[in-house]
Amino acid sequence: MKMMSTIVAIVICLGLATGAQAADSLKVKPFTFADTQGDFGPPVDPDVVSAKWVNKQGTTSTPTKNGAPGDFGLVLTKNTATATVAASGAIVKGPEGDVVTPTTEFDYAYRNDGHCGAGAPRFNVVVTDGRNQSRYAAGCGNPATSTTPVNGFWTRKAWRPINFFFLGNVPSTATHAPVLMVGSTIVSVAIVFDEGTDDGPGFAVLDNISYDGLVAGGPATDH
Repeated sequence: MKMMSTIVAIVICLGLATGAQAADSLKVKPFTFADTQGDFGPPVDPDVVSAKWVNKQGTTSTPTKNGAPGDFGLVLTKNTATATVAASGAIVKGPEGDVVTPTTEFDYAYRNDGHCGAGAPRFNVVVTDGRNQSRYAAGCGNPATSTTPVNGFWTRKAWRPINFFFLGNVPSTATHAPVLMVGSTIVSVAIVFDEGTDDGPGFAVLDNISYDGLVAGGPATDH
């Protein structure tokens, strides 16, 4: 739990909103974090995590065969134990400033040979009521609003506010009542992969990351 709280705090800083306006496009920017200075435990080698859009690894790919040229997949790795303070992921830019409704939807397609756990890869969403902030999450292995096979090698999952669970307040020391997700304003959205090789294969491949119908499927939307 301490490791998750640390990662969440870093992600919040990376994804802070720069303005409030309705989303009309989506950008997905990969990131990695490793506690190289040993601030939260033993120093961590930064190479144990990676995050990047990789050509031919989108939904036309399989575990043993590359996909079509120009079909990118977001490849996230963590080649160490889950407890190690390190994570890969992506900041999802565009939703900031939108008001959450009961039908607000976050979704992605994941390749079936990768990790799909309750904690990762997960959407982390920070919301505010204008005064206080709280954070919520929905992991790949959590109950989803919909689960749809894309083909024999990929699955698409979508989550609405009812599927998200409360992670804590922002900052973590704040003692105010949780800000309810529905009716609040989005501060930041991220995808986080921080479950390691002791919990699964240590990687996940995602594609067509979506928020309310806006889709990011490669680095062309990451600038």
